[in-house]
Order: sequence, then structure tokens, then C-alpha cells
Amino acid sequence: MTYRQQVDAAVQSNTVRSILLVASFPFVVPGLVFLVTFGVGILSSRPNPLALSIQAALIALAIMLVVMIIWLPIGYLIHQWVIDRATGARLLRRNELPRVWAIFERLCTSAGMRLPALRVIETETLNAFASGLREGAYSVTLTTGLIDVLDDDELETVMGHELAHIQNHDVRLVVIATVLVGTVPMLHDLLMKAFWAVIMSVLNIYRAIFSLLPMPGAKLLVQVTYTAVFWAGKAVAYAVGFVATVASLVVHFALSREREFMADAGAVALTNKPQALINALRKISGLSTLELSIDGLRAMLFDSRGVSFAGLFATHPPIDSRIAAIERLMVAAPAGSFETFTRASPTTGPLSAESSPAAQPTSDHRREPLFRTERPDPAPVHGLGFAGSMQPDPASVARFVAILYTAKPGQLTWSERQQLYRRAHSSIEQGKTANPPVSPSKLAALKLNLDEAIRQIEASLHDRDG
Repeated sequence: MTYRQQVDAAVQSNTVRSILLVASFPFVVPGLVFLVTFGVGILSSRPNPLALSIQAALIALAIMLVVMIIWLPIGYLIHQWVIDRATGARLLRRNELPRVWAIFERLCTSAGMRLPALRVIETETLNAFASGLREGAYSVTLTTGLIDVLDDDELETVMGHELAHIQNHDVRLVVIATVLVGTVPMLHDLLMKAFWAVIMSVLNIYRAIFSLLPMPGAKLLVQVTYTAVFWAGKAVAYAVGFVATVASLVVHFALSREREFMADAGAVALTNKPQALINALRKISGLSTLELSIDGLRAMLFDSRGVSFAGLFATHPPIDSRIAAIERLMVAAPAGSFETFTRASPTTGPLSAESSPAAQPTSDHRREPLFRTERPDPAPVHGLGFAGSMQPDPASVARFVAILYTAKPGQLTWSERQQLYRRAHSSIEQGKTANPPVSPSKLAALKLNLDEAIRQIEASLHDRDG
């Protein structure tokens, strides 16, 4: 399966999971109520425990449906506010951190995306996340520690990772799972804090009154009452916590850890800087623990080392596994074939002749060529196909297909696709003037693989259109 096919499958899977998560979640608590009630009925030898359990489950289902009906539209409108309050994030103004804005704007232009909002968290922790449910409301949040520690290339790859989450609709699934559907864990945290605040206040007043009364046994009565209320509160906390834990597990199982590998691959394809992403992951490793008032939001983070049992309930793969996946990607793809082309998008419109490289004035922020030329290769790059017979390399062709598909060629007209292909060829031609220049054999191999990718795309579009 090619990278583009994996992305399309991930988008479709995330959409289906979002729908199923919202539709099935109201039945989780009633199911638990049914099992607990049925078990208690059997142990206590109550008559007809099945009917009693069904009745209790139906009541719980009605309550959950009412809660979901009320909370879903509210959560949809205030989800970003909830996330900001839970993480301590604030909106970054355009006159703040111009270095970050410059990198972010160039990256969004390269991706053909509408510019999301930028937010920051004032902390030395190194982390980032994307949030939002719809176009025009997406946001990328960075910690100030991340901004200070990473260099420009590393910061670009981290932001590219978060943009890939937006493109793959991962962010939508995570927000639905943690904010909209994760009402039980959220309510558990809030209710337990409120519950203990009330209990402790009442007990303090109770203890003060009875300690001052000149009656025999007052001190003992206070201690007994305090202990009884304390353990009753503990029992309630454990019961609600059990339901919250089960709800959290449902959310965790809905979130595939593969989404992080896909976002890393998307960042590499967008920035053409796999080594920078590896360096960023190494710097972030061990320094990513972010204080959150809602624990379920850890699934949104760039890296999270939450509590898990042998990785079973982890929402993120280990850093070492992500680095190894990127290194395998570097071996499988030819040098420089990660670089993306300026592409059309529904928000920015198709490519035009005025926006082609030849029509653009040179600037300090001009796009890099398709390949990396910081250092010459001592030997031919594996898989380019120029040693002996000139045959397209399947891995290289697959990478070019994935890169071109980010421009959504199926939504472009024939002439718009030709402009896209010309820009791709123009990007390769820039290698002639690179320092050091790319060898003619390598250029020929890149062109051959690009032409084969274009042929496959056009063939698939022709088959689709009949």
C-alpha cells in the first residue's frame, strides 16, 4: 500500500471511528450498570435480577442520552475553550514570535492549507498538539520550551507533524474522543474535586462544633463520623472512578497509535527534513510531560508517556520506534524525494502560471529544490535505477505518487494537473544549479520516476472516470 493510500485509508477510518465513538459511547455506562446490578442481584438472591438489571440499565441509558444531547452541541462550540483551560494555552498574536509565524506560514503555504490559529503554553516542557473540529477552527499549539530548544528545521518538522494530523482528520477524532465523548472522565475529575471540597468543609464545621460542646464522647463522635464519611466518600470515588476508567479505555482503544507514524511520515513528506524530525524527537524525549487538568487530553500531544501496561493502553508509540520508522523511510526513499511541491487546495485554488517558480521573484524564503544538496553523495543512491538500465524504481515512484496526491489531482482539471506536473519537473531541474550540482544520471533517474508516477496517477484517474 502506498503512502497516499495509507493516508486515504486513515482519513476514512478516522471518520468512521468518530461516528461509531459518538454513537456507541452512551451505551458504555448502561452496560456497566447492567453488569453490576445483575451481579449484585445474583449475590443477594434477589427475585428476578435480570428484569431489575434491565430496568437500571434503561434508566442509565436515558440519563446518558440526555447528557450527550445536551453536552455534544455545547462541547462542539466550546471545545477549544475547554482545551485552553485544561492546558493553559493562549492565542498567539501576529506580532509575537515572528520567527515561529514565518516558519508556520511557509509550511501552510507548502501544504496548501488554510492557516490555522497558533497558540502557546508558557512552560519549559517540550510538546505540541493540534486541535479543532472543522475547517477554519483548527489550531496548532506549541510550548515555549519547544520553541526555545528546537532550531528552525526541527520546529518546522514538529509543526508539519501537527498539520499532518489535521490533514488526516486525526485531530477531529481525538477531540471528539477526549472532549465530546470523554464526558465521564471529565465529569469524574470535576465532581470528585467538588465532592471532596464540600465533604471536607462540612466535616471541619462538624468537628469545630462538636469539639466545643461540653458533652461526653463528643471527640469520639467526631472521629467516628469523620471516618465513616471519609470511607463513604472513598467508595463513591472508586465507583465513579471505575466508570471513568472504563470510559477512558474505550477512548484509548478508539485511538490507533499508527496515527503518530502517519503524521511523522506526513511531516517528512511536507518538509523534506527527516533528520530534523529525528533530532526533534530526540530532544523532546523525556522532556514532554505536560501538566493537564484533563488527563484524556494527553492523546492529543506530540509525545506522551502516559501510564500503560506493556504499551496496551498507550496512545503514543515509543520515541525509539518513531525514529526507527523515519530511518526506514529514509532508506526506502531516494535522496530528496520527500520534498513536496506547491499545491492546489480547496481554499487557495489551483495552481496558476503566475504562481509558477519562473514567475516568482527570488527571495530569501524561496522553496528548496526537490533534493537535498548540502553534501555530495559519495556513491549512487540506492534504488534510483541509473546503474545499468534506466528502469523506474517502485519505492521512488510510490513516494512521488504520494507527494503529488497531496495536491488532490482528482479534484483538478486536466490543465490544472499539467501545471502541477510542470512544477514538479521544474523543481527537479533546479538540481542543475544546486551547489554542488546533481549529477545528470541522478537527474535522469528522478525524471524517470516522476514520469512513471504521473503515468500511474493519470491511469488511475482515467479508470475512475470510466
